[in-house]
Amino acid sequence: MRKKIVMSLFLILTATILMGCQFLDVIHTVADFEERNRNPHQFGTQNFQPPQISGMRLISDIGVDFAHDFRGWHTFVVKNSEHFILSRNGEFVRSKNLFGRDIAYGKFIFSENGLYGVKNIFFEVLVEPQNYYLRIVGENMLSKRYYGYSEALFNLELEPLYIYGFRQLTPFVNSVAKIHQDGYVGFFNKNENILVSPVFWTISEFSRGYAIASVGNERKIISKTGFQTSVPQNINPRYFNGEILLAVSNNGSYKLLDKNFNEISNTRFPFNSRLSIFHDLVFFQFGDVFGFYDIARTGTLSAGYFENVFHCQNFLVLKNFHGEYALFDSNLNRLRIFDFVSFSHGTMKIRGGYQYFFYEII
Repeated sequence: MRKKIVMSLFLILTATILMGCQFLDVIHTVADFEERNRNPHQFGTQNFQPPQISGMRLISDIGVDFAHDFRGWHTFVVKNSEHFILSRNGEFVRSKNLFGRDIAYGKFIFSENGLYGVKNIFFEVLVEPQNYYLRIVGENMLSKRYYGYSEALFNLELEPLYIYGFRQLTPFVNSVAKIHQDGYVGFFNKNENILVSPVFWTISEFSRGYAIASVGNERKIISKTGFQTSVPQNINPRYFNGEILLAVSNNGSYKLLDKNFNEISNTRFPFNSRLSIFHDLVFFQFGDVFGFYDIARTGTLSAGYFENVFHCQNFLVLKNFHGEYALFDSNLNRLRIFDFVSFSHGTMKIRGGYQYFFYEII
């Protein structure tokens, strides 16, 4: 009875803030995940064994006490107070202490007498100290900041890869980094070696290879492969994932469109909502209200029992109010509940039984 009352109040509050939305069915609730929200101490993970997960490969069944995220082929881990380098093939190699090092692609920046160089995770010097600030941005790619204002890309032999003095290069995310120069922004795709010169006023974050760009009153959908398409003047886009476009309506709320700019729902989300789109689901947070909207089910809305949501490729993670993480596949089948989950460079790090394990997404 109490559960029905709580659910009714939740749906009433959600309906109040979602303008023009009709409720059909409450779907996709996961009974045991909701039960954990109410009785978290009934579920223990002391005897945790990392499960086999379809679409992922367990890198090692040996748990560790501390671990950096993978950024490349290797990462730094600690087990029983001993330091190791863990590779994606599951091999552990003893290491010196790398705590506090920003490891990327098996390398890190070191400083010596005000100069900057590069070492690998075995502390071998790859680039002798230079009178420039260096950043590791790829497997064999450095960003070199010179004269205090400009950056350029070089390989480990300090041969230029991209001869252009741009003002700022943002960190690479899924192989794409934004380039800022003279108040304009472009991007560089290091995997395909594609450069879009800084000609836009703004570029949103890329999602599934797409972003929203603007210059003046013109807005475009751009792909990380360089493809561009103009958006009609009467549409104010904010997010596009290749299939679903999130745009601002005339009254300031968010609306949903398809890739041909046709509205696919009458539902409106408040402008200051936190929104995240995973396949055909729009997850939202407005104040203390959480839920998701199912586009494929012609506008079905569900109340949610989660505090945060994030996803990588075909995997979705919901964090509940007790700090536990539920992993789902693209069909919203719950795969497992963990104490912690994070994604990085095509890998997933989880914690269970007070130890960390890694999976590679395949």
